[in-house]
Amino acid sequence: MARLLGAEGAGVYFLALSVITVAVVFGRLGLDKTVLRLISANSGENNWSAVNGVQRKATIIIFISSAGATIVVLLLTPWLTKDVFQKPELLRPLQWMALAIIPTTFNFIYAHMLKGRKLIFAATWIENVSIAVLSVIFFYFLGSSYSIIGAAWSYLIAVTLTAITAIIVWRKAVPQIRGTQAVFDTKTILAGSLPLFWVALTTWILSRFGDFALGIWSTAAEVGIFAVASRTALFISFSLLAVNSIAGAQFAALHYQNDHERLTKSARHAIRITTLAALPLFLLCIIAPDWIMSIFGEEFVIGSTVLVVLAIAQFINAATGPVELLLMMSGQERLVQTNVMAVGALNVMLYIWLVPNYGAMGAAIAFAIGIAIKNLISVWLVQRHLGIKLYGF
Repeated sequence: MARLLGAEGAGVYFLALSVITVAVVFGRLGLDKTVLRLISANSGENNWSAVNGVQRKATIIIFISSAGATIVVLLLTPWLTKDVFQKPELLRPLQWMALAIIPTTFNFIYAHMLKGRKLIFAATWIENVSIAVLSVIFFYFLGSSYSIIGAAWSYLIAVTLTAITAIIVWRKAVPQIRGTQAVFDTKTILAGSLPLFWVALTTWILSRFGDFALGIWSTAAEVGIFAVASRTALFISFSLLAVNSIAGAQFAALHYQNDHERLTKSARHAIRITTLAALPLFLLCIIAPDWIMSIFGEEFVIGSTVLVVLAIAQFINAATGPVELLLMMSGQERLVQTNVMAVGALNVMLYIWLVPNYGAMGAAIAFAIGIAIKNLISVWLVQRHLGIKLYGF
């Protein structure tokens, strides 16, 4: 996609995707992690009425919230493209991609419900793989004729098909809920989710505000270079996504059983896996960043130093493992919220200071500082509040 669209076209596409991503955060309302925990706990006790209740009420809530987010984005699109980003070429791609907010939100929620049932492969495919694979396939047919609009259409088709698949897989995964009464307190769902909403929103700032900031203070081409570098570096911590898919339900169950010893062993084992899995690609990014960026086209090679900084950040992310997930699945959502929001506020200030002066490199430095501080504080919180020494010292 980057080779066909070029740096400027890729920048427009990824800027639109950043807007959609923050809208999806509002659509999710922090329900994904809450749903995972509740589905895992209640299915473990064969309380299928509660499982049915969580699923139905969460689905209704996210449909209303994501529909509202879609309307807001469509109404704000002319203002965003003209006055905020000053990139009129962003208008049509953003309008098309706004239609993907509802199905994308459904993908997140249903993937986490499947994680709660320990259907890890299906959940990982829906959340992390399917949309990317289908987008590339459809872009192969649409990209040469429709360029950026073709990329937007490809994304919309991909998320819609993935959402349909997610719903079908979920229904087949829980035949036990058929015929049961959907019983669960809505206040209980929202009480656990709203703190996590602020965590998710601030996490978006930490992970994707660089695209947004460059869209405001720099060119579309620089957005494209930074976006390609950041998503390439993201593969370093890809193992963390896989481990999170497995560990979330396991952490929740062990905490619920008050099995501190097994919870400690499970967390340490997860960190060893994510660190070792991240090491080869991290070293490749450090040793040969020019070659990696040239894969996307010669105009992207200028972002090789940016890739190095982002690679260091993602290796830190992998080396600290699923530390936030451990806190959230252990009932420490408020601690995670406080940490992430404080670091997020610092991160926004860093972006505002660094991006206008240093462009993509400034965005990379701001991202790296934010990730490092947030994760190291989370490690300390795990030791202080859960009594778990993640590194054995």
